[in-house]
Amino acid sequence: MAGPGGGHTPCARRRRAHRAHTLTARSYPQRQGKGYVLCQGVSSHPVQDESCLVCNAAERIVLGRLLQDAGLVAAVDAVLCEEDFCTARHRLIYRCIGSVAAKHLATDPLLVYDAALSHGGTEGIGVMGYLAELAAGADRAADVRRYAELVRDKAIARRLVSALDGALRDAMNPQGKGVCELLAGAEARLAEVRRAHDLRHHAGTDVRGILQDIVARAGQQQGQSPSRAQRVTGLPTGFDELDDMTLGLQSGELVVIAGRPSMGKTALLMNIVEHVAISEKLQVLVFSMEMTSGQLVTRIVSSAGMIRQRSIWAGGLDGRELSNLAESARVVGEARILIDDRINLSPTDVRTSIVRMSELHGKISLVAIDYIQLMVSANCAGNRYAEVSDISRSLKNISRELSVPVVAISQLNRGLEQRANKRPVMSDLRESGAIEQDADLILFIYRDEVYNPHTKDKGVAEIIVGKHRNGPTGSIRLNYLGEYMKFLTPARPKEDG
Repeated sequence: MAGPGGGHTPCARRRRAHRAHTLTARSYPQRQGKGYVLCQGVSSHPVQDESCLVCNAAERIVLGRLLQDAGLVAAVDAVLCEEDFCTARHRLIYRCIGSVAAKHLATDPLLVYDAALSHGGTEGIGVMGYLAELAAGADRAADVRRYAELVRDKAIARRLVSALDGALRDAMNPQGKGVCELLAGAEARLAEVRRAHDLRHHAGTDVRGILQDIVARAGQQQGQSPSRAQRVTGLPTGFDELDDMTLGLQSGELVVIAGRPSMGKTALLMNIVEHVAISEKLQVLVFSMEMTSGQLVTRIVSSAGMIRQRSIWAGGLDGRELSNLAESARVVGEARILIDDRINLSPTDVRTSIVRMSELHGKISLVAIDYIQLMVSANCAGNRYAEVSDISRSLKNISRELSVPVVAISQLNRGLEQRANKRPVMSDLRESGAIEQDADLILFIYRDEVYNPHTKDKGVAEIIVGKHRNGPTGSIRLNYLGEYMKFLTPARPKEDG
């Protein structure tokens, strides 16, 4: 006998018998024209064959088996949720079964019907006989998980139809939106369906494979002193002390660079971008909402060639600097750096751009964002704290989903200006405590000369590792050459002898 998706399954055998029940006027209003059915709440466009969107027989088998055996509830609940059932009647029954099972009671029709009474929804189930019919009609040999997966997949198909229908409605009634905005909206709708699909199909990770890798790697390194390249398991930043502490920028992690104005946040971010793209020869995508792509590229060229940025803009370069500029432009031009300098981007825009750029140009190894507080969130418009929290959580989700390090700049509150010690701490992160919670690594920049022009630490920057989810915190010192927008590792003093 064929499996749940085949032509000889109960779905196929019983579809005709159950069509009158499935396609009630309330659940599936008929459209004009033979063979066209509209699934309520799914799409305003006709579907030639409703079986591509719902398998009523599979829903009945799942519910029937649960009414027979409460021990199956946990397995089905790992696959399905209430909204996956197409009819209100079946959603109510599934909810009531879960309610009864949570009390460690048998999920027989009588107890489920009593639960429906307490929910005030027996009119959705109808007579007690329907529950008894479900329990009696389900084959006890049926693989309930396979039928649950079929119900889930039909639900995802309905969500896909709904997303496409929404995109079609937007395109036909754009209300002033440009084609790029319409495309972004369509991609966002599809991305939501994809996320739901991936979440529902994820079966968990068997830790045995991970443990084998850990033990094997440790065995290979036994008795050895690993090199820095071996120790740094993520992307190198170009700053050895920082890499020693953090082991590099890890895939799936959100890294935040934070500081007050003029500390060099963008310079540090772009120095990391420069190293990953030029030295590591990997592709980087930069989202620049504060500066244009031209301004950003000028910074990169200035840093890479050690050319005064002001002279690039104002002119007056000498022969040596012109030669350096030409060579720096050649090197940067060969690097794989992509820039998206649109303003007011949402996390959905960022995700869509990463996916699109990956399809066009290949794997993105690092995502850089300048900066969080210039992003917007459609989910929490009007509440800035909630908006920044949503942005922060979304960026973390993007890094995990796409398995790429995301390095984002964040501003700090003005409150630290009132303190004697102006070195940043976690509570200084601006507009949201969620950044502290979501970030895996937080790097604060502090340059004493910004506040104390006559400090002995002129040209020195402290990079404070304020949070490190998987390692130590602390600080390192770098030299900062502002005219070149360049951070450098200080030269180590020569040892005597």
